[in-house]
Amino acid sequence: MAIIVEQEKKAFPWITVIIWLIVFVFALAGVYYLFFASTPFIEVVKPAPLQEISDLAKINLDPLINNQNIGTLKSYVDLPQTPEDLIGKTNPFLP
Repeated sequence: MAIIVEQEKKAFPWITVIIWLIVFVFALAGVYYLFFASTPFIEVVKPAPLQEISDLAKINLDPLINNQNIGTLKSYVDLPQTPEDLIGKTNPFLP
């Protein structure tokens, strides 16, 4: 009587093959979209408040700044006078 000893056959690792296939597909898609796909154009539609702000930015302020009456304005409040010691130290790292 002969004894026959055989090794058990391992099942094919289908899950591992499927996972590697998914990783490969994602890598190929990433390479395609990064390097070969055309970039879509972005259409910007400004909302109404932003259009009004851009209209305000076009206003010319030179007639207001160069007005003669601005030079005749007087200051009725003096600037606060502080001693030099209260302003701060010349070197903040000294004690």
